[in-house]
Amino acid sequence: MKQTYPVILHPMPGTAVVQPTKVRGGKNKKKGASELVSMARVFRCGIKNIGEDVYISLNGHRYEPDLVYRDGNICVDIEIDEPYSGSGHPTHFLKDDGSSIDSARNQCFLNAGWHVIRFSEQQMFCHTKACMKEVFKLLLEAGAVKEMPKKLAEVPDLEPVPRWTDAESRELKRRNFRPSYLGFNPVKTTFGGTLRCIWLLLPIAWQSIWDSRVRKEMLSQLGNYVRFLIR
Repeated sequence: MKQTYPVILHPMPGTAVVQPTKVRGGKNKKKGASELVSMARVFRCGIKNIGEDVYISLNGHRYEPDLVYRDGNICVDIEIDEPYSGSGHPTHFLKDDGSSIDSARNQCFLNAGWHVIRFSEQQMFCHTKACMKEVFKLLLEAGAVKEMPKKLAEVPDLEPVPRWTDAESRELKRRNFRPSYLGFNPVKTTFGGTLRCIWLLLPIAWQSIWDSRVRKEMLSQLGNYVRFLIR
């Protein structure tokens, strides 16, 4: 049977939870426009305990989740998987034995007592609220919350999408799959794509006025862009 997103993983019962550390000075991982838009939409849902400014150190490595749900001893690593990178290389693909290239990373989080849920970029970008509904299904199953937020309970369930192999990732790149749902090409800068990014970022700029988390990310993105221009 074809493996699908979302991918939901639970730690062994009784596993001690490694608490994350708050990021100071900005995360090492840089966000693209699609990640920034998805993150802002998540924050717009008004869900408490969701953030992105933490990391954990495990086995000598620093891991930075895309998003985190954290409430006491419940920590959830929320990942947004794109089918290929901004440079066009395959990412987050399934290997020939059916395991994922992210399996070792996932296991590190599980060993640290974290739950893991991975969405495809398409799911998170196009169906943000449905993705958050899946996060709360996980929390309900883990006994971390007592009920589904009303604003999410009325949202249709998330449709699963197939995971990809290395070869399928390359085929998706050849077909320019990401622009089909993003509305811009993250691999190649075009005038139309730039206008689309600006249109997507305008409501986020407005949101940043009252949401400090989004404002911080907007400033970080602006800094990255300026550094790119003066290189």
